[in-house]
Amino acid sequence: MSESLDVAGVPAKRRQLRYLAFRLVGWLAWLPLTGNPWHDRTYGDLKRLRPAEAVASLAPLACYALVAAWVYAYFPRNVVPFAASALAVGLFLGGTLVASSLVATKLVERTLVSR
Repeated sequence: MSESLDVAGVPAKRRQLRYLAFRLVGWLAWLPLTGNPWHDRTYGDLKRLRPAEAVASLAPLACYALVAAWVYAYFPRNVVPFAASALAVGLFLGGTLVASSLVATKLVERTLVSR
């Protein structure tokens, strides 16, 4: 057996897999609570979370879900293609605005650094 035994006879690779699994569970659980993929929270923080804090963190997500359910239930089906195309155009124009701002900022930063 070439696998190194460490704590309580558990192989090191199994401990690493368990650690990674808890990191993944903690990250996935904190994602809807914070709304931020780079939240830097752990499974231990999740265990210390009080129920009132969890409810307060999930309130905005619950509001979005209620609005989405209302739109799904009451939005006229013949207007859906028009709304989808308007949403797509809005996302495209917004993305273009953000991308052009980012490029302009990087160009200005590069010219200021090169001087």
